[in-house]
Amino acid sequence: MTFTYDASQLQTSMLMRMRMELDDTESGRGVKPNGGNLQDEELEAIIAEAGGDFYTAMAKTCRLLATQWARYADVSAGKTSERASQVSIRYQQRAAEYEAQAATGGASAFSGGVAGSVYAGIVNDWETDDVVNGEQTMTYGGEYGG
Repeated sequence: MTFTYDASQLQTSMLMRMRMELDDTESGRGVKPNGGNLQDEELEAIIAEAGGDFYTAMAKTCRLLATQWARYADVSAGKTSERASQVSIRYQQRAAEYEAQAATGGASAFSGGVAGSVYAGIVNDWETDDVVNGEQTMTYGGEYGG
């Protein structure tokens, strides 16, 4: 099993983009409850199962992580506490957000194997407004599904 992360491939590799979204970018400091990283082979299997759809793959990955974190109990010792259940809940919420994006036809930057700009849809929805107090203001003019 292998772990790779190369930020220079964010525009062309769904696996790298998924790692960035999950914050699973540093070997040995991963998103699993034991601090381990998701392995490339695990992510590639999820991508294949999702039919290459980025949002579906992210939803499946978040569901997997929610299940893994749900196995751990909340622990308190004095003023220190660790709430694994909250991590599980947050991954469930993120999965639902990605599922909603997939259901509404959220365009994947990786569809057809040709990467477009991952950020283009976000950046293009911002409109420049007036200069206020010496600073340029911007208004978001697109849809936000989050």
